Amino acid sequence: MDRWDGNWLNVVGHCGGDGASVWSTGAILDTLALSRFRDDLDRIYRTLAEAVLESHEPKIKVHIKSSDKAGHLRIRVELTPDHLLQGHWFEFEADQTYLPPLIDQSDTILKTFPVRGIENRR
Repeated sequence: MDRWDGNWLNVVGHCGGDGASVWSTGAILDTLALSRFRDDLDRIYRTLAEAVLESHEPKIKVHIKSSDKAGHLRIRVELTPDHLLQGHWFEFEADQTYLPPLIDQSDTILKTFPVRGIENRR
């Protein structure tokens, strides 16, 4: 229940593309990182900046950045079940219309599993 151990989420991460599918499970993401990512997503939706999901666990990272003024996004997902022996990344393109549902999903997760041990902003 404290701010260190109480903020970890037990998740199943999956990313796939043509000919590849990578899964990683366990406590690989914390609510603090998710909260920062949610705020970044809101900022990129409004200003076409960038958003990064990066936890203290090296098994998952997502980087989203604007590729032009028209709202196109470049997404890089890094996911691995074993960060010491493997590295996997995928790149995707999307547009900013995908961001509001992702922001809403992040809000739902953070309402269900609020950040512990620091003043909750939501």
